Amino acid sequence: MAFIFADSFETITATSSMTDRGWTLSGTPILETVIFKDGTQCVSIEANENIQQNTGAGANKIVFASFWFYKDHEDQAIFFRFRGGGSGELNLRVETDDTVDIIDQASTNLGSSAAVLTSDVWHHIEFKGVFKNSIAANDVQLKIDGILEITVTTATDTQFSTDDTITKIELESDNEVAKKNFFDSFIMWDEVAGDDWNDFRGQLRIETKAADANGPDTGFNGSDGNSINNYLQSDEINDLHDSDTTYNEHGAAGTKDSYNFPNMVATDIGSIVGVQVAMVSKKTDTGAADLTPFFVDGGTDKLGTEHVLTNGTYTFGSHLWDENPESVAAWTESDITTGNFGLKVT
Repeated sequence: MAFIFADSFETITATSSMTDRGWTLSGTPILETVIFKDGTQCVSIEANENIQQNTGAGANKIVFASFWFYKDHEDQAIFFRFRGGGSGELNLRVETDDTVDIIDQASTNLGSSAAVLTSDVWHHIEFKGVFKNSIAANDVQLKIDGILEITVTTATDTQFSTDDTITKIELESDNEVAKKNFFDSFIMWDEVAGDDWNDFRGQLRIETKAADANGPDTGFNGSDGNSINNYLQSDEINDLHDSDTTYNEHGAAGTKDSYNFPNMVATDIGSIVGVQVAMVSKKTDTGAADLTPFFVDGGTDKLGTEHVLTNGTYTFGSHLWDENPESVAAWTESDITTGNFGLKVT
């Protein structure tokens, strides 16, 4: 595993639907449509609330987190944690002078930033950490707005007892009502030698797209009784999915649906470091069929990671290609607009 998860918090109308994207909510996050970094909205939390996402990373794995952060207050408070076994072993804490400290599970300060997180300004955070009883130099680092601020160079125990696995990340709030922390374009991954996602990736942004037309494959049966406009039933990830009201389905292995996606909106596109396909789906029988996302642009279908379905329960699945799997080269905007993404029964 390398790339794990990305969420722009776009295209939802209630933060309760974040659970469909794998988030665990403590409290009630707020959907912000006035203050945001990318797209048209982000989420904020306040009053000792938090949101968590499982990492799926293994023991002693270095985990990376990248996100945009905005606060409307000046208080000392933890706003991000690498967690494991129910505890927060590596924490980012903003101080009353707006600098950031890395705090370990024993409340020891492992380093302080020179940069400050000015209130009412978006800042980009990149955090790298691992749970080991003796970390190596550069295993724990913090970047703020693209600048390396903290590197823990000495041998340090970042484990809590024998806990050596970052099982989840946690975005946190201040402890007071009406003092908000805002988050946008959240991405996380872990190290895998030889993969593009094995180090910091710079200041990343996310653009979220929903299908706007059918692709060349229309093998699924739509809930509207035909396969004419299946793309209209393919937006389960975008909102509180409507359960069994609109959907596409098929039970035969090898059957597939593909969809076209609109042009990107951003006018200042730099390098496209990855394209993620996200899905919410379930099985309605006890068969062995699952779903696998694919990309195709006039050639052979390039399959992603199979999403193992749960009978009778909707679950979230995703796959990221860090390069165009057909050309084996960096993504371009035209790849995304001329190609098609879809799902195949496997």
